[in-house]
Amino acid sequence: DMLATSVKVSGPHQYQILAPEHHLYSLLYHALYHKPKMAADYRPKLTRLANAALPADVLSHFNVSDTRWLMLILDRFMVSHQYEYTRPNNRFVAWQEQKTKSYNPHSYEEHLVILWNKARIFEAELLAEVRQKFSLQFTQPLTWQPDCWLYTMWTFYDINFQFMEKKVVRCGDQPAL
Repeated sequence: DMLATSVKVSGPHQYQILAPEHHLYSLLYHALYHKPKMAADYRPKLTRLANAALPADVLSHFNVSDTRWLMLILDRFMVSHQYEYTRPNNRFVAWQEQKTKSYNPHSYEEHLVILWNKARIFEAELLAEVRQKFSLQFTQPLTWQPDCWLYTMWTFYDINFQFMEKKVVRCGDQPAL
């Protein structure tokens, strides 16, 4: 995908220029998984690429200093393109094993990363989607009111996307599940 969307630059030293989206995520991958700590010179590059590549709703929350959030958007990109995290074959390339995630990239619909984005805007649609995929125990009948809200939907899964956390949906002052 990356080379298919890149621009070939001809000349004495032919090379490819990645599309901003792929450049952003490849640099994020490198900074987060190949480096023990993100170098300071990555921050302005990532910010510039984010401004060019991210949708407005994601860009409004972009914070180059928030490693957890950067891992979240990278993971969303990886899952949506069915990419996998792979250990480098070259033993001289660092690999941050503790940051890797064990997930099935083909089960995109099962990843609630996508739901995190919808939670801010389409709350009722989100709950319907969650109810279809998971068995939820409601403590009272769910009423669709404008003041129903999910809190911390972005942490529905922790950063490893392995351990589901208990979250509460509220309608007014009462818990709904």
